[in-house]
Parts: sequence; C-alpha cells; structure tokens
Amino acid sequence: MHRPTLNFLIDTLAFVAFAFLTTTGILTRYLLPPGSGRWATLWGLNRHEWGDLHFWVAVVLLGVLALHLILHWKWIICIVKGKRSDASGARVALGTVGLIGLMTLTATPLLAPVERIGEPRQASRLESEARAAQPATPDVGQGTDELAAEQTTVQAPPEAPTQTPLPESRPIPGSSAPSNEDIRGSMTLGEVARSTGIPLDRLVSGLGLPPNIDPDERIGRIRKRFDVSPDDVRGVVNSYLAGH
Repeated sequence: MHRPTLNFLIDTLAFVAFAFLTTTGILTRYLLPPGSGRWATLWGLNRHEWGDLHFWVAVVLLGVLALHLILHWKWIICIVKGKRSDASGARVALGTVGLIGLMTLTATPLLAPVERIGEPRQASRLESEARAAQPATPDVGQGTDELAAEQTTVQAPPEAPTQTPLPESRPIPGSSAPSNEDIRGSMTLGEVARSTGIPLDRLVSGLGLPPNIDPDERIGRIRKRFDVSPDDVRGVVNSYLAGH
C-alpha cells in the first residue's frame, strides 16, 4: 500500500473515532445524565453501556494516533531539530521537557488516590443498625441451671390494646417535623416517606419530580439531576405535616 493511501486511511479512521467519541460523550452527559442508568435507555443501551462504548472508542482513537505518530516520527524529529545550528540542542531539550511534562500531567489523575465520600459511612450505619436489631446471645460461661430456668419460664401474653394504634410509618398529627439530622442527602425518597409518614406520591409531586422516579435513589443523586436539595425535601414534609 502506498504511503499516501495509508496516511489517508489512518486519518479517516482517527476522524471517525473522534466523531463517535464526541457523540458518546455528549450523550452520557446530557441525554443520559448521571443516575439515569436504572430507568433510561437509548437504542437498548443504558448510561453505563454507552459509557463502556465511549471508553473503547477512546482506546481505538489512542491506538490510531499512536500509529500516526509512528509513521510520521522522522518528520517530527526533523521539525523539532530544524536546521543544524547552535540552537538545535536547546530546541531538542525544550521539546523533550515539554513532552515529559505533558505525559506527567495527563497521568497524574490516574495515579492520584480515590476519595470515598458517603458510601462507607452509609454502609457502616446500616451495619450498626443491623447488629443492634439482632437479639443478644447468652454468654458461653452462663450456667446450665440459669439457661434451663430461662427456657422454662412462661411469660404471660401481652394484653390486647384497647385502642387501635397509629401506623408506625405515620407520625402523630401536630408533632414536630423531622430535624435536619433526620433528612440527609444519603437517604432515599422511600426512606423519607417511611420515616415521616408522607405518601410517596405526595412527596414526589411536591418536589416536582417525574412520577416514575426510582424511590430507592438517594437525594444526593437526585439533587444533581433535578436541583432538589434536602432542604426542599424538609419543606415538603413540613407542609404536609402542617396541613395534615
């Protein structure tokens, strides 16, 4: 294959990969925003699958650009060196320093440590609540007589309540609204509805959210998509409790 034809094919492939890279980037940023992987798809692919396609297109583009540099390496060296003169060495050194600096700058995000915000704290809180809900086990050193006495003890059944109790998920009318510590960005809409007693559809409509929004999505993620903060959630809850 002639060199001009090979250069044309490589440049064409690089342009096509660049076009697809731009399209998939815009798609995952605006058409399928963060948090839409559970309920939105395009051509049968959700946000995460389009993200995988975006990554592999970037790999293809990087490979094509590397091949392009290899085929034009002699031309690049000639341009950097220029005509032999007293300034040739300084020009080569400056180009080498610039290349090393560029590679260091682009590799820095890949080498930096990743900070975990929210997830470990939420997981530890759920684990502590689960451990607190488990019944306490007797000590190994407890005597057999005490265990036998506990097993044979007959407890009287609790008396039936004379009044119908209120549902646990609905607070007593006129009670104070949840405090700032009760409603956080790490909570989901379903958790807020269960802890405050407000119907889920009332909470969703009061916040101006789509009716088909996932109730298990956290308020912090919803804030990025719909500009809904925990203060807005508290306001809807307060309005519901005040008018209830």
